[in-house]
Amino acid sequence: MKFIKIAYLVVILTAIFLSSCSSTKTEPTQPSSSTGTCYLTVMARGEYDELSVSSFSTSLISKFHKRVIEPPASGISSSEECVYEVRVDSREFTTLVTISSKDLNTSGDSKASGNEGLQESIIRALYNGLPNKRDDICKTYGEKLVECGVDNKKLEKKFKKDLDLEAKQLQEEIRLLEQDVKTIRQDRLRIENDRNVEIQRQKDEATKKREEELRVLREKEEKRKQEELAIKRAELKKKQDEKERIRRNEELRIQKEKLEREREENERKRMEEERRQREFEEKGYVPMQIRIRGLIGSSSSGSTSVSNTSIYGIWKNYGIGFSGLSYKTKSSSNNKYEMNNSFLDFSYTHEEDWTATAGFGFVTGGSGEITLDSSGLKYGTSRVSGFGLFGVFGMEWDRIEGLVGLRYDNVKYSGFSSKNSLQVDSLNESYPISGMQLIFGIGYSF
Repeated sequence: MKFIKIAYLVVILTAIFLSSCSSTKTEPTQPSSSTGTCYLTVMARGEYDELSVSSFSTSLISKFHKRVIEPPASGISSSEECVYEVRVDSREFTTLVTISSKDLNTSGDSKASGNEGLQESIIRALYNGLPNKRDDICKTYGEKLVECGVDNKKLEKKFKKDLDLEAKQLQEEIRLLEQDVKTIRQDRLRIENDRNVEIQRQKDEATKKREEELRVLREKEEKRKQEELAIKRAELKKKQDEKERIRRNEELRIQKEKLEREREENERKRMEEERRQREFEEKGYVPMQIRIRGLIGSSSSGSTSVSNTSIYGIWKNYGIGFSGLSYKTKSSSNNKYEMNNSFLDFSYTHEEDWTATAGFGFVTGGSGEITLDSSGLKYGTSRVSGFGLFGVFGMEWDRIEGLVGLRYDNVKYSGFSSKNSLQVDSLNESYPISGMQLIFGIGYSF
């Protein structure tokens, strides 16, 4: 009997224990960072709202780094370890994004505005803070980042376009503000006129007080509008200064490219000259910088014919040579004139891919003869004076040079005397010759 009571007691206690266990309830727990989920908090200043910042940040951080979600409505505990804090600040036409967590601290900025500037700033921040993800970021958003190889000229062109659009918007806002200021000023003047009229009509004190308050309000509104107009004008000036800076930078870039091309061309010429020098040395030929030139020129007009022959040598840039002039003509009275003379010439030669030579000469000797048709008498002289000027251009092929130029001679013959032994006579007059000739020639370099 005692055994049965003990058995009943055991059964009752077991039933009570089982019923208490079945009635126990478990409370649901929040997901934590131990499951691989992290939370995202947002703080935005300026033109952006936290909803847009949260949307872009959640998508981009989850895609390139780690999955993040918005905090639950009940909030997150201070002991939560996996929390990403995104701060956005927009000022002075710049959007700055900062991302902070235990395993990621980075920032990025953008000169663009709106959602495009926000997205570019977040992408740049991830690019700066995740070196191992830069290839993926550039593959997906390469057109938004200069760091991924964006064409600087296209980016600068886009930036100029954005500046133009913002400048136009500022101009439109300024126009509207100016219109508002004008309207307010007209209203204020009208109110003042009305107030003066009413004062003359001796309005009661309450009416005067009300009009005075309205006038003060209009003055304050006008002042506020003027201050806003000054701010907009300052913004427009800043945009215009930025455009001017970009224009100056473009001019400097073009000038730099031009100087670089000139430097490359000079280097190419120097290397070509060194190559030719090496070829000469390999062939056992060392140039002596000596040139020999020969030039001729002739012209005729009616009974007059003129010819000129020159030969001279050049060492480095300086040259010396001789020229001969022959002149024959017949006057209207059939008198014959035959004149000859020689010059000693000096020259200077400048050399590039072509050569240019300038020089002068003076008469060293000569003779002249005049034959009178009426008497057959001949008069001669060896007293000759004068000078010559010339310029020659040349092109060189290997060591042979083709030449073309102009020569001007001014010569005077005087002291003519008769050559007849039976009669001694002389002519008191002198005979001058001057003119320009086209000359051609060839040269050879040693």
